[in-house]
Amino acid sequence: ASQAAIAIENTRLFEETKMSSIELSALRETTLAITSQIERQPLLESIIRQAAVLLKAKGGGIYEYDPQHMELTTVADFGNSKNILGSVLKVGEGMAGRLIVSNETYMIVNDYTTWKGKSAQYANREFSAVLEVPLKWRDERIGVLYVEDILGREFTLHDAYLLGLFAAQAAIAFANANALHDFRTTREHLNRLVDSSFDGIITIDLNGIITDFNAKAEEILECKTTEMIGQSVSEGVYADIHEARRIRKLLDENPNGRVMDYKTYVKSSHGEKIPILLSATWLFDAEENKIGSAGYFKDMRAIQETEHHRQLLLDATDAVVQAKNLDDGLQNLAQKMVDACASSFCIILLSSRDKKELITRAA
Repeated sequence: ASQAAIAIENTRLFEETKMSSIELSALRETTLAITSQIERQPLLESIIRQAAVLLKAKGGGIYEYDPQHMELTTVADFGNSKNILGSVLKVGEGMAGRLIVSNETYMIVNDYTTWKGKSAQYANREFSAVLEVPLKWRDERIGVLYVEDILGREFTLHDAYLLGLFAAQAAIAFANANALHDFRTTREHLNRLVDSSFDGIITIDLNGIITDFNAKAEEILECKTTEMIGQSVSEGVYADIHEARRIRKLLDENPNGRVMDYKTYVKSSHGEKIPILLSATWLFDAEENKIGSAGYFKDMRAIQETEHHRQLLLDATDAVVQAKNLDDGLQNLAQKMVDACASSFCIILLSSRDKKELITRAA
């Protein structure tokens, strides 16, 4: 009898070990499946699908927690015939609403339809047996992962343990996907700001090769971004081929790694020499390694033209005011007009006192 008992126990231990091996293998496969995804929505769908497969459940879903609004939103769903994506639970509502703010590591309800704490919006849910575990990232609960099955399925502590192991890996992938999503959203926002900037913006790597070129830079230099990316900034942008080296030297010498309001010239695709006012700064990666620089510049042509016109008006006014008499002043003004317009002569006519004719007063 004792040998029979030993044989039975050994058989039981063997079966448990075999099952544990199968479960660990399945857990490894599901973890690899979800960590191979980087896009947020496909990742969420992969997480819940693999969780349901692991627990041999009919369906499941993921709630994402918003601590600011104290809400959980369904962001992934699997196996349900009804679309419940976007449905919202308040903190304290239903299983997920309670689990997100409790210290419990899991929650099992074998018949949700008769459970006293059920949410009214899920009173007639398709699957009644539910197992939920929190998604945790850096000791913070960021959501809830759940699987569900038909009435009669009784989830066990072992099921909760397995789903908890899976949730730990899923939470990492989930958090990384959220971080990537936020990064891309921020980058798109910054790209829109850059493209709508009133300044030309050009970025280069440490070898002086253009890596980015915004819409305003295209307009000023009369060229396309696709034509400029990969070109040397010295040869493709500046009117003086040595200017980029001088600006880099100024960046190196400045303790803050910046150059402000530097007057220089760029060249258009047609060879026009264009005056600009440039500011530049070093660019760094996440580890604070220098990876290149960015230049922000204003087209000074319109400003210089306005300043030129203003100076002409001042000179014309001085020519008249500082003269001994009106005739001398008008003669001085005529000469100023000849010089400013690069013409051979200028005639100034004034109306006679009776305003019936024009009289030449300077030529």
